[in-house]
Amino acid sequence: MTPSESRINEAAAFSPFVLSLGKHPWWTQLIVALVYVAMASVGFRFATFSQNVTLVWPPSGIGIAALLLFGTRVWPAIAVGSFCATAIDGGSFMLAGITAAGNVLEAAFGAYVLRNATHVHCDLGRVRDVLGFLVLGVAIAAMIGATIGTLAVGLDGTVLWTEAGRAWRTWWVADAMGILVMGSLLLSWSVRSEQPWTSLRAVEAGTLVLTLFPVVVLIYGGVLPAEFSHSLTFLTFPFVIWAALRFGQRGVTATVAVTIAVAIWGTVRGEGPFANQTFNVAVVFFYGYTAAVAVTGLLLGAATTERRRFAEELQRIGFDLEIRVHERTAALQEELTRRRQIQDDLQDALANVKTLSGLLPICSSCKRIRDDHGYWTQVERYLTEHTEAQFSHGLCPECFRTLYPEYMEKNGGRSQ
Repeated sequence: MTPSESRINEAAAFSPFVLSLGKHPWWTQLIVALVYVAMASVGFRFATFSQNVTLVWPPSGIGIAALLLFGTRVWPAIAVGSFCATAIDGGSFMLAGITAAGNVLEAAFGAYVLRNATHVHCDLGRVRDVLGFLVLGVAIAAMIGATIGTLAVGLDGTVLWTEAGRAWRTWWVADAMGILVMGSLLLSWSVRSEQPWTSLRAVEAGTLVLTLFPVVVLIYGGVLPAEFSHSLTFLTFPFVIWAALRFGQRGVTATVAVTIAVAIWGTVRGEGPFANQTFNVAVVFFYGYTAAVAVTGLLLGAATTERRRFAEELQRIGFDLEIRVHERTAALQEELTRRRQIQDDLQDALANVKTLSGLLPICSSCKRIRDDHGYWTQVERYLTEHTEAQFSHGLCPECFRTLYPEYMEKNGGRSQ
């Protein structure tokens, strides 16, 4: 199944890069596997109490996005990428195999329910798309990967069973945030932008990036003391709102990705508003902040996109209606003109028609007719004056026989 054949893309067209990948299955498998391994290596750098349990796991979003975009045929790439990433990080064969199975099942479940239950559009341009993505893709699908992953590290002995609850929570949060941030980023950028990219929009996008990056570095880069930076975390919301209103979901996901990346970088270095906290408190604050920024931006972006599409649809319908009214008005005017012409022709014909009606006084002897003025006139004269009839004179056989009997004898009793 190529992206152009996917049932999840009724609202938008895929980008040329995604379409080209869809036409080359082997390249698609290779690229997905390599990107999965690369992002997994980044995630393992944020491991907490175990080298295989990390706070950041971007591959979870890559898996769901790949299955939604290219279909179930790419699941081997996810399995191979997960297995190789765990093995490279030093995990055992059993741990790598079970973890790979969990990651594949997580991505497959998330893609299946999003495609068939909510009929999600890749651009996440509807509020229902975002809500379905958050509930089914982020919250529920991540539970599958967390459950199987926790079972794997427990069976492997990497994590004690007494720490299983903490490992499951950490795994689930990492997978959920990976799907939320990385999954939404890949899905929204996999489709073409519906708004034309003008020079003015390019300047505005550059202004957004140039003002966003210094602010997030100021908050999370350790430039300010922790007590000040903690109270300034809300400064990122205006940029998310700006991106949602002006650039849709592509701008939102890019803004959130930059913000979260800098926040993770600063937190790991022990700087920023979440650094001077205990582990559990820092995790709760960090992921609560991440979820608030991402969810707010995605919902606002979806609402803005829906409103814009609705306005464009109304404008299109109004334009079509105006054309139809114009065409119908022209047809009615033409029909009215034709009927007026027919009426004029009928009136002209009636004006030239002379008819006789009523009782005509006629002499029973000479057969003259009395006109309206009381004068007696010959029948032929009266009819000539009152109708369009013309007379040609002749003799009937009886009159001819009476008036000219000698000619009747010569002609054998026949009139001329």
